[in-house]
Amino acid sequence: MISKLFLTSLFVAHKNASALRPSSGCSASEDWDCCESPFQDLGPGESEVFRRKVEGTQYRTHKLTLPTNYDSETPSPLIMYFHGWGGNYESCGDNCSVEAASEGFAVVAMSGYGPVGTGYNSWKIGGSNGEGGPLGPTCEDDAYDYCSEYGESQGCDCDATNDNCSWTTCFDSVEQVLTLLDEVEESLCIDLDNIWAMGCSNGGMFTYEIAKDERSAPRFKGIVPIVGLPPYGYSTGPIVEGTLLFAMMGNNDTTVPPVNLNDTDSDLTIDTANWPGGWYYTSLEKVVEDWTEGNACDVDLISDIYETDDTHGVGDNFLECSIGCTERDDGVRVIGCIFDGGHDCYTSEGVNWKPALDFMKSMANKMSDQDEVTLLF
Repeated sequence: MISKLFLTSLFVAHKNASALRPSSGCSASEDWDCCESPFQDLGPGESEVFRRKVEGTQYRTHKLTLPTNYDSETPSPLIMYFHGWGGNYESCGDNCSVEAASEGFAVVAMSGYGPVGTGYNSWKIGGSNGEGGPLGPTCEDDAYDYCSEYGESQGCDCDATNDNCSWTTCFDSVEQVLTLLDEVEESLCIDLDNIWAMGCSNGGMFTYEIAKDERSAPRFKGIVPIVGLPPYGYSTGPIVEGTLLFAMMGNNDTTVPPVNLNDTDSDLTIDTANWPGGWYYTSLEKVVEDWTEGNACDVDLISDIYETDDTHGVGDNFLECSIGCTERDDGVRVIGCIFDGGHDCYTSEGVNWKPALDFMKSMANKMSDQDEVTLLF
């Protein structure tokens, strides 16, 4: 098991004292008569539930929580959180509104798009709209096709699909996130160099989309997917060099398995939890390699860490972690961990968030002196 001592030594060794980069909301709060905000009456640690609609889509309900140490003149780190398939802004519960807030993070727990009355809220990702994939279909032949469940009300054209692998909205989820992110940055005092995408299952898969979309990638410091891996053929690594990854997957997860247990392509994992057929995903090993390479690091230097000393408590549910980019001296790290559990995301299900929160906190303000980012393709 991975000990707290190991994780702490990894994180603390790469802290620096770069200046914070404040959002426009840091100055706007000085004069609310000029720039009224729906969040202006919130105090530290308090939450606001609100609705928003991107033109041409549908109203969605979200929840904003301020960190317990929030100061309108001091930029706070921000987590944009994305629930799993069928969830909503409430899915994150105390992990977002209590734990992350007490660790100093502002959190926006969002609700994805979905057909009214179905409970199929979701996030659009590569391969989830029946478009086929670079390496073929992203599901088995007998997997249930959800395209008709979403249909025109969700922007889907089921007559134009190439396979039966549709299972999410067809609305632009990245646009939805960026529209809300713009409002949060304008209304609150946020550190523009410390914005994170974090999500569970389908929401975790969506964080990879955030990191490879030219509109969103330059605005996020890193991603933290929990039991979420890219559909098979859609793992590319980040398009902005220097984007961080901290992934947590369950060793007993049959919905999004982190490793291949069959004699097929080692980069492929197969969902065996869904009937009558499942979906294909990318192995955690392949994702770590892609992200390591995408950050201009040597994949041959990826370290597989096995630690049996669980004396230090926090992090003792990690069975193993792979670490990439340790040769970089600017703090950029690519980390993929496997915990002892299934397709679970929250503390109530036995998943420990503290290592991920510690990672994000320790990496605060890295590279904040860079004025430009480099797109890899």
